[in-house]
Formats: sequence, structure tokens, C-alpha cells
Amino acid sequence: MSEDCLTARLRASTPFGWIKSVLKHTLLKTGSVQRVLWGPCRGMRYRIFPGYGHAYLYGGWERKCMRVISKYIKPGSTAYDLGANYGMYTLLLARLVGPSGRVYAFEPDTEVLSNLNEQLFLNWLRMVKTIPLAVSDKSGLALFDRSRSRATGHLLPERVAGSQSVFQVRTTTLDTFVFEDGNSPPTFVKIDIEGSESAALRGATRVISQYRPTFIIELHNPSEDRAVGVILKRFGYLTFQVESGRLIKNMESGWPDRSGMWGTVLALPSSTANVCVTRAEQLNCA
Repeated sequence: MSEDCLTARLRASTPFGWIKSVLKHTLLKTGSVQRVLWGPCRGMRYRIFPGYGHAYLYGGWERKCMRVISKYIKPGSTAYDLGANYGMYTLLLARLVGPSGRVYAFEPDTEVLSNLNEQLFLNWLRMVKTIPLAVSDKSGLALFDRSRSRATGHLLPERVAGSQSVFQVRTTTLDTFVFEDGNSPPTFVKIDIEGSESAALRGATRVISQYRPTFIIELHNPSEDRAVGVILKRFGYLTFQVESGRLIKNMESGWPDRSGMWGTVLALPSSTANVCVTRAEQLNCA
């Protein structure tokens, strides 16, 4: 038995693990609507989605990332959620911007989008507008692979032979969305789109240059690590690893470079980031 499997079994054998297991199969079944018990979304209503949906109820969904986001969004802000999925972050963004703010939640998978809309209806979050589009570096049509879990759907460069999970979606760029469609520009952007992060940034050069939003970006492979880092560096951003809070020194390098871009990163315009960096080059605000 591997060390990871042994650790998982030991955790499951603890009283809390046993209680959670019982609740998951009785009162807190997948598909049921519950109230979030702990964490920054405590008290909000939520339909438990398949997979890791139960972690959201216990405040265990990407806790460090949730805490960092909470420090960078103020009431009245405009937040973009690229890859909104079932609304794990959309609910938090809505709570943070408040009634006077605005959230645009982008989700191209119509089945997942219907679940997202239900989460918003359950909580009467009228400041959120869902956008049934994928964000990329050009507007038009693209192929999308839904994936088995529904949580890792992503754009494809070409059709995968024999795959029934691939279908066509509409795409937009953030520059088009703001400057041509007339939507409010973002003060904060969360990007988790399974390997298309650099394409989203390439389609947002005017937005980045003019409005200088804060970004939280989940990176998915070494080529994207490097591509995202190059773009952000060109626009005068500093980046930090969310988990460790460390300043990323080599933005043009990716995994496995320990000083490079990888994992989930916080990107701040240099004028803002300099306030948060101490002599030890750690992020005060994380």
C-alpha cells in the first residue's frame, strides 16, 4: 500500500472522517440542497455537486485561495469568474462584491451552467450575470471537451476522434466583452480554464493595460506556466504562489523550476504588489 493511500485511510478512520462519511450517505447526499456550514460562504444555500462537492459545505474547498481572494475584493467591485463551473467561487465573489458590485460568471457548458444558475437562484444573487461563453484569444466557435467530472471541461485545438464528450461552444475575448459589448471592466479576475489561461490573457491585453485588474490564475501545465508568466511580466505584474505566499522570481519559467510559475498564482500590478512585499520577499496579504 502506498504512503498516500495509507494516509487517506488513517484520515478516514478518525471520528470526524467517520461522521463525514455517514453524513454524505444520509443527510448530506449528493444532489441535495444544504447550507454551507463553515468558511467564507457560510450560510449560503448550495446543491451538492458530484465529486468534491461536500468539501464546500465544510469550508474545505481550496481554503487558502478563498482567503486570498477575500483580501482583494471590496464591496462595489466588479469580478470576473472565468470557468465558473458549479459556482464554487462565484458565490464567494458575489458575497464579497455585495449588492452594489457585479460578477460576470463565464461557463460554456450548458448543463453545468444550469446548475450554476440554480445556485444563484437559491441565494438570490442578482448581482451575478452568467455568460454562456468560453473565454479565449478570439471570438467565434471552438471545440469543448466536457470531461467525465464536469469540473475539468476545456477548449480543444481540434476534435478528438471518437469522443462523444466534445461539442462546439461560442467564445469571446475579454477585450471584446468590455470594449465592444459594453460590459463593466474587471477589478478582479479569477481564471481556472484547464490549460487555456494564456489564451484568455492574450485576448485581454487592452483590459490589462487600461484597467490593471488583480488576477488569481490556476495553472495546469509547464507550457502554460511559462506563457502566462511572460504575458504578466510584459504588463508589469508581480506574481506570488497562493499556497506559500512567496514571490515568484522567475516568471518566464514553469514547473519543475521551484522559483518559477506553477500551481495557483496571485498576480498584482507592480505598484500594488510592492506594498505587499517585505524584505524577506513574502506576501504580507496572503
